[in-house]
Amino acid sequence: MKWIRAYDRVALIAAAIFLFFCAISIWRSAAQFETNFARQAGPPPKKASPPGKAVELAHAEEKLQQPSQWTFRERSGLFVPEKHFIDANGLPATLKTTEVHPPVPNEWLEQFALPIADADVLEQDPDADGFNNFEEWQGHTNPIDKNSHPDYLTKLKMKAFSE
Repeated sequence: MKWIRAYDRVALIAAAIFLFFCAISIWRSAAQFETNFARQAGPPPKKASPPGKAVELAHAEEKLQQPSQWTFRERSGLFVPEKHFIDANGLPATLKTTEVHPPVPNEWLEQFALPIADADVLEQDPDADGFNNFEEWQGHTNPIDKNSHPDYLTKLKMKAFSE
């Protein structure tokens, strides 16, 4: 039982024999690959589509010459994603389902392209006329036009009253 003492050599020889048989198996599979691959039938060829009729082509060309008319006024959502928010309840909301900055409607903010995602949009003054967006909404004026603003009297407050 000398081979038990040299167990590492026995394991090495067994591994070498195993790898030799694996190499022979791989070599035989590689040699048969071309014949097995040639036996596989390809997909059947598709029929060619019939050529278009001249009447259809003329009609299509005529349509391409005319400029397209867009009839849908709302955003399609195809290229511009819809803005989503988390409402006060913690649920997802869109501009159509909830008011982001109550009592100001979302349509008014969108009409003047105000940054509806900003939390302080109602306190902002984009035209620097001294009236913030909330005061402009209350006065029914344009918040991005400096010449359009509510009456200055609305800013006046009584500081003290004495008799």
